[in-house]
Order: sequence, then C-alpha cells, then structure tokens
Amino acid sequence: MVGADHFATLGVTLLAGRELGPEDVASGAPVVVVNETLARTWWPGLDPIGRPIGKFRVVGVVADHATFAGEDRHTPMAYVHLPDAAGRWPCLLVRTEGDPGALASSLQQLARQVDPGAPILRIATLADHLDGLHHHLRVASWLLGLCGLASLALAAIGIYSLLAYGVAGRRKEIGLRMALGATRQTVAYLVVSRLMYGVVPGLALGGAGSFFLNRGFPSLFVGPAALDARALTLGAAVLLGVSLLASVAPAYHATRIEPAITLRGE
Repeated sequence: MVGADHFATLGVTLLAGRELGPEDVASGAPVVVVNETLARTWWPGLDPIGRPIGKFRVVGVVADHATFAGEDRHTPMAYVHLPDAAGRWPCLLVRTEGDPGALASSLQQLARQVDPGAPILRIATLADHLDGLHHHLRVASWLLGLCGLASLALAAIGIYSLLAYGVAGRRKEIGLRMALGATRQTVAYLVVSRLMYGVVPGLALGGAGSFFLNRGFPSLFVGPAALDARALTLGAAVLLGVSLLASVAPAYHATRIEPAITLRGE
C-alpha cells in the first residue's frame, strides 16, 4: 500500500501509464500500479494498462525495485492506495535537496500541524533506515562467512592428515622409486596427483550440484543471476588452492625420504 507520488519520491522509473494520484486517493477508485516483473509474467508481450487484477484495474507500470529489506527486487509486486489508517506505524517519505538532517525540525512542525497528537518516533534518512533493516542480514552473512572459513580450515586439515598418512604408509614405495632414479620433483608430483584424483571430481560434482539445486529450487536463491559463473569459478579456485596448499608439507616430507635408510629399515 502506497500513497500518491510514492514512486516519484523514491526516484523509481515509471515505465508505462501513470502513478497513483491524489484524485485516485480521493475517489477511492480500485486502481493498481504493478512492477515490470508482474506485467511481464502475467501479460507477456501485451500492454498491461487497463488489465484487471481482481477488482483493481492497472493504470501504471514501474521499474522493479526492492520493496522490503532483503527482498529480491524482481519479485512480482502490485501497489494500491494507502488507506488513511493503514498499519500501526505509518511512514512519511520526503525527497529533499541538500542535507536531509537540516529539515528535521521543519518536518516535525509540519507533522504537528496536520495532527498535533501524532507520535513522531524517528526521523532518519532512507539510507540510515535501510541500514538498520539490513543489520540482521549483515550479521547472518558474517556468521555464514565464519562458518565457511571454519569448514575450509577443517577441509585443509583433513587433506593434510590424509596425505601425511598416505606418505607415511608408502615410505618403502617412495624410497624404492627414488633408489631406482625417481627425482624429488617426480615424488612431489606423485603425492599431489593422488590428491587431484579426489579433488577434481569433487569440484565437478559440487559444480553440477549447484547448477541442479539452482534450477530445482529457485526460491532458495535471489536474483536472476543467482547461478553466477564467476562465483562458482572463484569458489572452485579457492578450494583447489587450499587443497594444493595442504599438500605442500606432505609432498615436501615425501621428497626428503632417504632411500638407503628407508630400505635398510624395511
């Protein structure tokens, strides 16, 4: 529910038709403004102006924009008149030029003239208001990021442990290879290649899982570009880099094996 000149105040582009005006509010006409996603979804290739939505008639189409904090701006939306007593906490939007904070006292005086008993709970810029609304999203993002780093550290520790255990179990084989002429580079490649046999198929399965999860459950992802090839590539590169980093110590220890000592001990 919005008031007259809502979209012009927010700077939202009017794509077709007109906004809700004071005359609509005064007459109580059952009219509605829709965003471009709703118009494209319900009437593909057709002019949405004049089309019915229930008892309402479409009079305008506006560009997609987020209406609520954390909402995908491409969500289909319809906007109708704001009743006089809609909601317990009505909000007045004011578009200014210059410093918005300098108008705080003037806005309070104007509000008192309209309704002397109206409680004014807060005056803030739209950026500050949205910043407060997005606080929980930022906290959730930080927590997910920390969980991701912890998972990455555990994965690196697991890879290191498995490779170190494998090198320890293959000391005789590695010593024999070096006794027969294998270089340290060949031994290091042997250790790392065994790692890649597990990491590369895992990355391929993870990428395929991300693709099918995005296609099968689109509501879990936000935006039309939720399946971002750059993000998937970067994630795969980070995982591959961590895997290679975790293999450095086991590969180094494998190259330091002395063939004579190892074979004599066996």
